[in-house]
Amino acid sequence: MTRAKQTPPAPTENLTELRAQVLRQPIRALHTAAIWGAGRDNAVEAIAAVRRDYPDLHPAGIGHDPSYGWNWEPHQLERERDGMTGRGLVAAFERAARFLSYASPFAQTAINRERTSHSWMSAAERITGGNVPNGMFLAAAYALGFRVRQAPGTPYAFINLGERAVKLDTQRTSHRAKRTLS
Repeated sequence: MTRAKQTPPAPTENLTELRAQVLRQPIRALHTAAIWGAGRDNAVEAIAAVRRDYPDLHPAGIGHDPSYGWNWEPHQLERERDGMTGRGLVAAFERAARFLSYASPFAQTAINRERTSHSWMSAAERITGGNVPNGMFLAAAYALGFRVRQAPGTPYAFINLGERAVKLDTQRTSHRAKRTLS
């Protein structure tokens, strides 16, 4: 059985139009241990599965090293992790999942070390129009089967999303073009 090759979505100049395209797309599970479909309960189950599999993941990222500027006690970390299934963070998880699902044609085998989850998270925020904490972006990446590796000495991570996915974020690319012309 051959799999049809997915064609990447064409970049658009209109951010509102792109936002509408992303939000209309169904969330596609690539290959994941979390059984998850549309709906809050399933998203909560996916977050719970990711939390079980990745005990250092919390809403702000990976790990709790004091060098990150966080002085958390173990009970505070667990409280932060429990909050990942709250309504606002579940909505952020779904926004991140929609962005990653839309960008999935740009997934690659190798992990992209040019851009951290913070950069991808910012693109997801611009395109979906809502806040997406780093940890919820990473939870969505884990749930959708992306490969994730923590960036050394930071709460951020690298994922296997190719640089061509940056073209989805027209606001970022148009800003860069203006900056290089001046």
